[in-house]
Amino acid sequence: MTREQFKRSYGQYIQNQRNIQELSQEELAYQIGISTEAIGRIERGITSPSLTSSLLLEEKLHLNHTYIKKLLHHSSDSES
Repeated sequence: MTREQFKRSYGQYIQNQRNIQELSQEELAYQIGISTEAIGRIERGITSPSLTSSLLLEEKLHLNHTYIKKLLHHSSDSES
């Protein structure tokens, strides 16, 4: 998995978890203190969130750390 593929997969995961919790992009953005546009770019895999935003997203959306680590592992394997 390339870095770009990781960003897309991570973004899809964020979007899925947000939808499960029935949050709009606007609500999530407000709750973690970033712009709605930033949420959209993250979900589309255009950009990666900052470390702070990542931690806030993980906390708010109850993201699975094991799943994210697997995505990262696959990403770093393909770039080696």
